[in-house]
Amino acid sequence: MRMDAEAELNGKRIHNKDESRWASILQKIGFVLALMGIVITAIFCRDFSDTNLGLMIGIGFIIGGSQITVTGTLVRLMQAGSPPSVPAAALPKAADPIT
Repeated sequence: MRMDAEAELNGKRIHNKDESRWASILQKIGFVLALMGIVITAIFCRDFSDTNLGLMIGIGFIIGGSQITVTGTLVRLMQAGSPPSVPAAALPKAADPIT
């Protein structure tokens, strides 16, 4: 059985570097959203109240961006700790149960 850093899904080869690329894209998107939230919050911060829709949207962007950034980081850490994927065809078949 060959253990390498790729797996097969629906006839297409998937490499681990593609998975880490998606994790880094998640981190970048989260960072951009958090920056947008900071800018929106700075623009609408004069009237600091819960009826200020722009301020609430800015705070939502900051919270959402930080959550997306944390998710991207966790995905990357989970991939680093897991063994490489193995196609299902390469796994040994289970023995028949004894009856």
